[in-house]
Amino acid sequence: MTEESKDILTPGTIALLAALIGAIAAIIPQIIMHFLDRNKSKRQEIRNIIGEERRLAFLLEEYYKELVMYKTHKQYWYKVSILPEFDEKDRDEAHKTHLEKNQKSFETMDKIRVATADYFKTITLFLRLNGDNSKIEKILEEIKCSNQEKQVNTMK
Repeated sequence: MTEESKDILTPGTIALLAALIGAIAAIIPQIIMHFLDRNKSKRQEIRNIIGEERRLAFLLEEYYKELVMYKTHKQYWYKVSILPEFDEKDRDEAHKTHLEKNQKSFETMDKIRVATADYFKTITLFLRLNGDNSKIEKILEEIKCSNQEKQVNTMK
């Protein structure tokens, strides 16, 4: 052995190399476990978000059915309130029912707005976790614009 090779492998250098190898051997499994746990928790979170999306989609569907029902009842009771075949008391009662159904339709529209906001929040969270979202973001923007146009049209 040459003089230079004796200087490189001193007992102190060997101890440092052994400590370095031991540290790497301890850190690498921790890093691997961290990434495996993160992937597992991400998949679990995505499953939870999908469940929340399905719940909100069902809720929105039910709210829209309820809104259609109230709007239909509102029109029915209004027509009853103006028919001359009924006496004044029945027409007044029908008009009160018409106003009640109108109020219920506004309450349901508020529920729809809250559920839609929650839906967009859930979808945005899903997109953030899932990654590729360029196509879906465009679709969500179109839906948002469409809902705003509908709201403007209903206010006229």
